[in-house]
Amino acid sequence: MSKQRKHDIGFSNFGFSTILLAFVMICIVTISAISLLTANSDYKLSKKVAEKNTAYYKAEEKAYAKLEEIDTLLALAYQDSTDETGYYEACAVRLSCLDYGTYEVIDMTHTYSYAIPIADGQDLLVILTLQYPNSANDTFYQIYSWQSKYETTIHEAETLNLFQ
Repeated sequence: MSKQRKHDIGFSNFGFSTILLAFVMICIVTISAISLLTANSDYKLSKKVAEKNTAYYKAEEKAYAKLEEIDTLLALAYQDSTDETGYYEACAVRLSCLDYGTYEVIDMTHTYSYAIPIADGQDLLVILTLQYPNSANDTFYQIYSWQSKYETTIHEAETLNLFQ
C-alpha cells in the first residue's frame, strides 16, 4: 500500500506557473503606472514651457511695437535738428514724453532702455544705443541688448532660521 500512495501523490507544475503569471502581471502593472506618471509629468512640463514661450513672444511683440514708436520719434528728432548736438537734444526731449524707458548719457554714449514684463519676476530688457545718422535713411540706433532678465530677490519671510 505504501508503494501505491507514492504514485498517487504526484508533483504538479501549476503552482510555479501561477506564481510566474502573478509576477509578470505585477511587473506589467508597475511599468504601466510608471509610464503613466512619466507621461503626465512630461505633459505638465511641456504645458509650462508653452505658456512661458507664449508669454515671451507676447512681450517681444510689445517690445517691437515700442521700438517702432521710438524709431518714429528719432526720425522726427532728426528732421528737427541741424547738427549732432541738436539731434541728441531733440532725442532727449522726444523720448522723455514716453511713459516707459530711461534716456541716459554715459561717457558720451546716448542710450535708451526699457523693460517689458514677461511673467512674475521676468522682464524683457531692451537697451538701445542712439547714434547720429549720416542721412535720413541710416539707422538712428543700434540694439545693444535684447534679453530676458530674471529678478532674484530673497524675501526674508521665505528663509529658514537655522541658527537660533
